[in-house]
Amino acid sequence: MKYTKWALLRRAYALLEDSTPLKYDCGKLCGGACCKADTINSETDGGMSLLPYEDALIGGCEEFDIRDTNDGKVLICNGRCERLFRPFACRIFPYYARIDEKTGSISLRLDPRSVNVCPIATKQKGTRHSVYFHRNAVRAVRFLMKDEDFKRELIKTSDFCDGLYEFYRTLVK
Repeated sequence: MKYTKWALLRRAYALLEDSTPLKYDCGKLCGGACCKADTINSETDGGMSLLPYEDALIGGCEEFDIRDTNDGKVLICNGRCERLFRPFACRIFPYYARIDEKTGSISLRLDPRSVNVCPIATKQKGTRHSVYFHRNAVRAVRFLMKDEDFKRELIKTSDFCDGLYEFYRTLVK
């Protein structure tokens, strides 16, 4: 069955609608740090990268500012949003989809950019992630991978974050 981009995004969103990294509102641990404009993407003073065409699906939400960058579109949040309109990157934060192109395996891995922002990334007490969330996030990525544009962007993010891990490893040696 061939899906449209919007149908794939909506399916991925639906899988993560009631599923969060913790079994409670993790924003209470950090004051919603991941929703603050100055935390994630240094090129734009914050924000979350959008998948191709994702801006058209969520662009009607007044709480968001969508900016064009050299690497694509980035969503800047004012810290208060309707959860229904969160982009995919927000829905799986502080993780990213690690994609092994050789084996086709998909896993969740902590996004190295989340370390200074998210208590989950530093494994503070009470931050063990939900298995339900993990399973749904991987399923959502599998759906998105059915589209070549989404697949390309997810692989690009995976390669970038894997590269950050390698860079950090060289600093620690």
